[in-house]
Amino acid sequence: MVIRECVKNYNRLPNYIVVDGGKEFNSVYFESLLALYGVHKKERPPAKARFGNVVERLFGITNKLFVHNLKGNTQIMKNVRQVTKSVNPKNHAVWTLETLTERLDNWFSSVYDHIENPSLHQTPREAFEESIAISGSRLHTYIPYNETFILTTLPSPKVNTRKVFPGQGIKLNYSYYWCEQFRDPKVESTNIQVKYDPFNIAIAYAHIEGQWIKCKSAQYKYLDGKTENQIKLIAEGIRQNNKIYSKNNTITDRMIASYILESEEIEKELINEKELSSTKANLKVVDKRTHPITENVDDENLNDAEDIYKDDDELEVFGELI
Repeated sequence: MVIRECVKNYNRLPNYIVVDGGKEFNSVYFESLLALYGVHKKERPPAKARFGNVVERLFGITNKLFVHNLKGNTQIMKNVRQVTKSVNPKNHAVWTLETLTERLDNWFSSVYDHIENPSLHQTPREAFEESIAISGSRLHTYIPYNETFILTTLPSPKVNTRKVFPGQGIKLNYSYYWCEQFRDPKVESTNIQVKYDPFNIAIAYAHIEGQWIKCKSAQYKYLDGKTENQIKLIAEGIRQNNKIYSKNNTITDRMIASYILESEEIEKELINEKELSSTKANLKVVDKRTHPITENVDDENLNDAEDIYKDDDELEVFGELI
C-alpha cells in the first residue's frame, strides 16, 4: 500500500527502501515488485532502533501535532492508574478508520508538508520542488498509476494456481470467477496462475496465454468493494449461525451474498430507528418551546382561558389573514 501511494501521488518510486525483518518484506512478491521497478531493498539490523530514527521521528511529530489532539486519543493510557471510566478513551472514541485515514492524508499534504524541518532548514514541499528543479523531472522514471501497475502489487493465494471448471470458471475465496477466455477449449480443465485484490474481493486475475485477464465474481454485485478480511469475518459469522465448526463444510458465494443482504437490511432498519428517535427528540423540544408561557400560569387561570374558547362556533370572525 505504501508503494501504491508513492506511485499514485508522485508517479515514481525511491531508489532505496529500508525495511525491518518482517516476513512480508522477504516474500517473493515484494522482492519481485522491487526488482521490476529497479528499487534496492535494505534491511535494518535487528535490535538496532537507531536505524529507524527517520520514520520514528515522523511518528512522533504526527502523534504530537495531530493524533494527540483528537477526541478519544490514548495518550492518557501512559498512566493507567489515573484513568477512570469518565475519561477512558474507549468511551470517547468517535473517529472511524475511514475518516481518520482521510484526515491523516489531508494533514500530511496540508500541514506537515509546509512545516519547516530543522535538519533541512526548509519545508518538505520546498525540498521536493528544489530537487525537481535541480535534477529535472526525469520522465524515464515515470510510473503510470494504472491497472498494469496495480496488478504487480497484487498477491496470489497460497496455492497460486486454480483449475478452470467448464461453464463456471475458477474457484477462489468461496466464489467462482469468470471471463470470456474461459470458453476456449484449450483453457478449460487446465490449471492457471491467479491473483486477487485483497481490497476488492469481487475481482481476480487469471494468467492466460501470457496475459493477465480480469475476472469477475459470480456475486460481483454484492462482493464489489468488500475486502478479504470482511469476507473472512462473514464466513465465520455464517459458520456460527449454522453451527458449522468443521472446516470440511463448504461455504458458497450465495451464502455470503445472502448474509451481506441481511446485514444491509439490518443497517437500514437501524438507520430508520435512529432517524425516528432523532425526530421524536426534536418534536419534544418543539413541544416544550410551543407554549412556554403556560409554565408560569396557575391552574385556575388556565381553566378560565379554556372555558372561553371551548365552543369554536361562538367565536366571531373578523376577517381572513392575508
